[in-house]
Amino acid sequence: MRQYILAITVLLLGLTTHASAQSRGSDEALVGLREFSLFVKYGETEGLSEMLRPNILEILHARARILLSDADIPILESTDEAKLMGRPRLVFTVILHKEAPVIPAVLVDSKLVERVRLSRDPAKEIDLATWGSSGVGLPTVTQSMVIRVFDAQVSNFVKYYREANPTAPSAKKEVSDLPAPTDGTNTLQGLPGSQIFVSISRDPLGDEYRQAELQKFLQNAAEQKFKEAQIPVLRYINETEKAGDPLLSVFIKLSKLNPSIEIESTFWQRVRPLRDPKMHTRAVTWKSQTLDLVTVTDDVVLRLVNSQLDEFIKAYQTANPKLTSVRQ
Repeated sequence: MRQYILAITVLLLGLTTHASAQSRGSDEALVGLREFSLFVKYGETEGLSEMLRPNILEILHARARILLSDADIPILESTDEAKLMGRPRLVFTVILHKEAPVIPAVLVDSKLVERVRLSRDPAKEIDLATWGSSGVGLPTVTQSMVIRVFDAQVSNFVKYYREANPTAPSAKKEVSDLPAPTDGTNTLQGLPGSQIFVSISRDPLGDEYRQAELQKFLQNAAEQKFKEAQIPVLRYINETEKAGDPLLSVFIKLSKLNPSIEIESTFWQRVRPLRDPKMHTRAVTWKSQTLDLVTVTDDVVLRLVNSQLDEFIKAYQTANPKLTSVRQ
């Protein structure tokens, strides 16, 4: 079976070319990780024939198991996603787009998801991604490209896992049936404020000076919006550490070649994985994303940034109604 899967993979890889890009999260979250489950699933699949989807997913799952096994990385046996709740698990999500002038045709999102406690409030437990990576393929969806990007993501995880755990022993066993925890925790509750950072990805076709000025303007505008909403902007190490190092990061990607504005807002907090309470790492506890295919202007960028900030402010005020009412 293994030879069959590898043979199919080699055949498919010879059919097309691909382009990929990767980003990764904090490698410290992989330290001490000994046993975890593997899960491979689809997000969107509009770019792949419905008849091919089950077969490709089976090949991807088998390929991941082979690569992890060859690297002597321990994984637990489980095919039931419900069983994985509350346990460390490596989740690969494959997203495919048929028509993708701006959005990548193939996106493979990799996450280590595990049960954590907020450092600022250990009573709050939730399943969060403590490590992440992503890879993309262009220009269109093909079987070979999907496998190439996926394979690169698994290899990416193997590389950083081995760097974090050079002497990790192998171990394979069945996952026992335990009641899955529920996630009713509001991770924004009790927050005394937050840091905020606005950044813009440099557009080679844009004016660097104007982009720097726009970034500075948006940073000031975001801080002012926080103040108007009675959310303290944290700046100093002692107050941020006490609050659990919260940070709202607003990342803006502008493209004039294919006119578009992409904004991703992620709210980070320091957490402690249940598997190792002594470990401290950071995880995203709130996220919002927008992609508009519009002409790039300062006014449009400001409007979209304000829209995302409004989302966060609403979520914060909903989680802290007494705190915000007292400040007002």
